[in-house]
Amino acid sequence: MGSNASSQHRVLIVDDDRVSRKLAATALSKGGFKVFEVGDGQASIDLFKRQVIDIILMDFMMPGMNGLEACAALRQLPNAEHTPIVMMTGLHDTQSINQAYAAGAIDFITKPINFSVLPHRIEFIFRAQQSINLAKDNERRLAMVQKVSRIGHLEVHARTHHIHVSEGIRNIFGLTGNSPEYLSDFLDHIHPDDTDDTLRKIDDALTNNLKLSLEHRIILHNGDERIIYEESEPSSTDDRLFIAQDITERRQAERDIVQLAYYDKLTGLPNRSYIKKHLGYVLELSKRYNRIGGVLSVDLDLFQRINDNFGHTVGDQLITETAVRLSKCMRQSDCITRAVCADGTQDTNDRQGDTIAHLGGDEFVIILGEIDRPEDAAIVARRITQTLSQPFLIEGSEIHITVSIGIGLFPENGDETSLLLKNVASAMHHAKSIGRNNFQFHSEQRNQETLEKLEMENDLRRAIERHELALHYQPKVSTLTGKILGMEALLRWNHPTKGLISPFKFIPLAEECGLIISIGTWVIEEACRQTKAWQREGLPKLRVAVNLSAKQFNDEHITQNITDILQRTQLSYQYLELEITEGILMDNCDHSNAILLHLKRMGLHIALDDFGTGYSSLNYLKQFPIDTLKIDRSFVIDVTTDPDSAAIGIAIVLLSKSLHLTVVAEGVETEAQLNFFRQHQADQIQGYFFSKPMPADEFKQWVLNHTGYSSEFINLYSDI
Repeated sequence: MGSNASSQHRVLIVDDDRVSRKLAATALSKGGFKVFEVGDGQASIDLFKRQVIDIILMDFMMPGMNGLEACAALRQLPNAEHTPIVMMTGLHDTQSINQAYAAGAIDFITKPINFSVLPHRIEFIFRAQQSINLAKDNERRLAMVQKVSRIGHLEVHARTHHIHVSEGIRNIFGLTGNSPEYLSDFLDHIHPDDTDDTLRKIDDALTNNLKLSLEHRIILHNGDERIIYEESEPSSTDDRLFIAQDITERRQAERDIVQLAYYDKLTGLPNRSYIKKHLGYVLELSKRYNRIGGVLSVDLDLFQRINDNFGHTVGDQLITETAVRLSKCMRQSDCITRAVCADGTQDTNDRQGDTIAHLGGDEFVIILGEIDRPEDAAIVARRITQTLSQPFLIEGSEIHITVSIGIGLFPENGDETSLLLKNVASAMHHAKSIGRNNFQFHSEQRNQETLEKLEMENDLRRAIERHELALHYQPKVSTLTGKILGMEALLRWNHPTKGLISPFKFIPLAEECGLIISIGTWVIEEACRQTKAWQREGLPKLRVAVNLSAKQFNDEHITQNITDILQRTQLSYQYLELEITEGILMDNCDHSNAILLHLKRMGLHIALDDFGTGYSSLNYLKQFPIDTLKIDRSFVIDVTTDPDSAAIGIAIVLLSKSLHLTVVAEGVETEAQLNFFRQHQADQIQGYFFSKPMPADEFKQWVLNHTGYSSEFINLYSDI
């Protein structure tokens, strides 16, 4: 061994035997070590405090403080924690060796010592200890790095799910006490909303030895919520290493950056940068799903006057409170969407709610991501003007404002962001130019149509409470006897200024704006009430027929509503007939059949209206519990002049007879049409030939005048 190799290694020999001590010192000095000698344990402690020592040879048995006690005492000194201590002993029992290790020794040499190999042995021990110390230093550095960067790792056995967690993991997850033994213990900390997806991905990675990269939330024992990023590479063994990092602060920083980039500091609403990004995304969705939507540009009228008169502080507060009121004006089924992710990218939620943005100054933009009809945008605009017209109380001052609103529809007014925003701004400026405090669509024609429709919708909402709706009744008579067998109740709207409005105009509107169920319920109840009243007055007990819309028929409360109505009016079930079109039944056959069976079991009659214009499938006629077929008026009109219409009419009558159904020809207006259906044995006739639909009082008189055989029938068939 060269003298330079170990010239820096300082060895302390502690032995009460001077001969052994000198022999060891001589051998180590020749080996290039710098040697210090002491004869007892206390002396070794005193010397160590004064001198830097790299390795200690300690005799086991010494008077006073023996080697074990000296070793234990040295380990308590600040600089002796990692100094190698090798015990020299003549004892060979296991207990003595264990005591040496317990006291802090790292190795032992048995006496008598082979002094020729002693330097090599000490050099090897020293180098091994250096490697151990270096590894410990690296481990400490790694632990420090992991602690600072909030990183940890855990090892998972792929088959048994036994785990070993690092101190970093324990710190991240706030683990106390004994380490968790199984993966399930560790996963209990995952946020409930993230559990299913996280467990599925981890299980897939372990089962199929796949790469894993995922982000999820955890809940600590104190209730705090943290965000964790996990990563793991495939392994060639059953042991799998997972690296986890707490990225909560990073995500918060990213959110803060996004907040600054995409949100308005004054109101907290999305800003101009956001709205351009978001509107582009919404327009893509509208193309993909063939949706329509709306954009509103909302601008406060004469806002500069408020700044001039009250100051910018009041102006800022007014803008803030305006933002709050605008939020409350949104459609109840929607929310303010903030769909930009933490990294600034757009989220992938295909259903976008309403979005409000503050573009600066007194200008706001609202995106209605999906609407059913243009009128929905106008309803929101009207709600905004009404809400903002209420006074604001700011710093003791009552401030009144109005707004001008421009409305654009997509894709009608543009399917590209800049064009659509330009058109909406143009509509807003037009609203200002015609007097402010109003809203305008980009299209003049759309303005007129929408305003008319909204006006009618508002009138329709009040029509019931104002008693403007009424039922007219049209008789259904026997083709054989001309005797009245029943009637159909037909809805009419007598508008106070526009007069009688066609049901073909207001019924679709009622469907659109969600009034059809309430109006339909009123129709059924009024028809039942009037029918029962006539029965009490002694008129013939006639069955009244009412039409059901698709929304009424599919309403989950339809059967209960009808039951309640019949109980309130005390009309027997057999005197109510429900008319349903083919399209309604065929929309969902199983569902339709279930509803019809329920209605039939209640005792109601079911009529299929406008037969021949829809599906006209023999299969569903056999399947559904139908009592009556009504031949559509379009076939009845031409039945005496068009061979095809005549053939269809005859076929429907024959089909009805074969299926034991009652057949009614509706829209009969001429004697020839009456003669045709009597000749081919249709059961009933309905139409202007006998009577137009009449108000209740006129219909009552008509029935009283036709309680026997119809005079028209007698005149026509007096030769029979």
